[in-house]
Amino acid sequence: MDPDGVLMVDAVPGLPYILNSGKSQWQCYGRPDVAAAGGTTPPTPGSFWVTGEVGGNDARKNANGGQLYGKNGLYDVTTKAIGRDLGGRLKFFGGGGGTIAQAVNNHLVATSHSLEPLPVYCFKSFTAKQLTDRLDVITEPEVWVWQHEFYSASSTGWTNYNNGWSSIRTTLAAHRNKDLVSLQAASATYPERQNPGGWAFLDPANLDAFGADAYSSQSGKILDAATMFGPQHDAWVTMKATNPNLKWVVSEYNVSRLKTTTALWSYDEWTTAVQAHMDYLIANGCSGVTFWWADNTSETVMHDYSIDKTTDPSGKATDIDTRRAAWIKALMDKYPL
Repeated sequence: MDPDGVLMVDAVPGLPYILNSGKSQWQCYGRPDVAAAGGTTPPTPGSFWVTGEVGGNDARKNANGGQLYGKNGLYDVTTKAIGRDLGGRLKFFGGGGGTIAQAVNNHLVATSHSLEPLPVYCFKSFTAKQLTDRLDVITEPEVWVWQHEFYSASSTGWTNYNNGWSSIRTTLAAHRNKDLVSLQAASATYPERQNPGGWAFLDPANLDAFGADAYSSQSGKILDAATMFGPQHDAWVTMKATNPNLKWVVSEYNVSRLKTTTALWSYDEWTTAVQAHMDYLIANGCSGVTFWWADNTSETVMHDYSIDKTTDPSGKATDIDTRRAAWIKALMDKYPL
């Protein structure tokens, strides 16, 4: 999801990190002492992580013309529902034509209650000076995403995109703090965003990681893993011929809590489907997945990816969300970043 100018917050202090290591974030993070959770076991313990992020474009944020939750409220109710922090990632957007400085400012203004050291800055425009100014002051690892959810039906569009990443990499490579920044392409995926398969035009040479969104929100159906992730997996495998060190991450993921516009998926239906998705990702070399927690029903009624609700769409009390949140906590506990 790309809510221009809206932050995503998904971390709190307290998780162990390896900082200032001179490695990329993908080399820095991993907990070899953690056992696998259900389903498939990672080929290397700690090599697969599950995190979460809170969507600042939640339909309830500005309910009735006011701030229903406030700037940090969505994050707080989500962590309360799950019973833990959301895995150690922060994600901020710079706004409509936003620069990296605007994304950083979004971080500083809106998350005074969190000192988590791994921000993911998403920006839509840049100059070499803007990037250099940021590099001059950083002291801890961070991730840069340019043109979040980019996709194009034309090779020309992808050429411009590749040229932009090349400029970013050139600026980064010339700076003393280059090892503190990882570059990640985050695209949209089919069928949720109708990506026309343009990944064949993406040049991975300038990237540390490639990832795409993957959502299932079809009435009466949960997409199978091959449909959800197969295209981006296959694209990643092809890209590795050019960049063998390229990581594959699923930048945003969720299965709607709604089975139809008036009914929830049962606990067993939802968790079984999500576990099958996790098993596929682990078995096929994915480095990690980030759940998107937000009520996006203002887009369409089926886009309810929230984790903090305790009532169904009809207003009747249900324990499905509570049980589902506990299952997610166990999953995240066993697959930490």
